[in-house]
Amino acid sequence: MAKKILIVDDEKNMIWALKRAFKNEEFKIITASNGIEAIEMVKVNTPDLVLLDLKMPKLNGLEALKEIKNIDSKISVIMMTAHGTMESAIEAMKNGAIDYISKPFDIEELKIQIRKALDIEAMKE
Repeated sequence: MAKKILIVDDEKNMIWALKRAFKNEEFKIITASNGIEAIEMVKVNTPDLVLLDLKMPKLNGLEALKEIKNIDSKISVIMMTAHGTMESAIEAMKNGAIDYISKPFDIEELKIQIRKALDIEAMKE
């Protein structure tokens, strides 16, 4: 069964680019444009992994991360940001993110991180 990945970013171009990059992968891609939509998508779709932008309107990535982990602590979350600081990376990891990447990032590197996260989750089951 294809692993479900939720991409959360307020930049439509980023969502488009990631969907395009993953089109040949065995992932089912779902998307949200802000933290509130992301939480609703997690409740309805239960993704295996979430790619979550840090800076978004309505509900930022750190707050969304906390809510996602409250809904299902087993969901792997990788934070993405163009505005990264060491403090925000530490905060994200403390709140359950498994990785933190800065934009722009290498898509092949991201694919490796995603596979690693999904493999770790599969070993826990």
